[in-house]
Amino acid sequence: MKWICILPIGDMDQSLLEELSETIAHTFSRKVRILEGREKPHFAYDSKRQQYMSVPVLGRVLQCADAETEKILGVTDVDICVPVLRFVFGQAQLSGRAALLSIARLQQQFYGLPEDRRLLVTRAKKEAAHELGHTYGLVHCRTPRCVMHYSNSIREVDARPLEFCSDCLVLLRQRTSPGEDRE
Repeated sequence: MKWICILPIGDMDQSLLEELSETIAHTFSRKVRILEGREKPHFAYDSKRQQYMSVPVLGRVLQCADAETEKILGVTDVDICVPVLRFVFGQAQLSGRAALLSIARLQQQFYGLPEDRRLLVTRAKKEAAHELGHTYGLVHCRTPRCVMHYSNSIREVDARPLEFCSDCLVLLRQRTSPGEDRE
């Protein structure tokens, strides 16, 4: 049996990781394990942008996958970006093994608002499902009521559900079926 692994990067709350683990196990019908944490990705820091470049971080996440890892999700508290966008909530290898999720902009405090842990957990679950969906080959969905719908603002993250639409769910189930060869 292969696993979906969660790799904490930086100062991550263990209880948040455990809640993500439960949701991922249920959503993807896989066993999930939380790996030993890694330090903040100082190697990827862009001082001009005051953010971390997600591509090199995603590469390091992939390096942490062992032979028993089907998919690996890095979860970090640093603000991440790609050269062509001001920020990203996450990034994934389409039909690959690795994904990355940042909780930085999912926290109410980022926007100068009081902490709301419940909202953070809900947002993180949505983004984890979205990024892992990409690793199973799902692309952005046109259906606004699908977790695979593209989001470029926190309002759009809040507006979409944690669930996959019927079309994306069919594709996901085909790609995660027990009979599929994973070697």
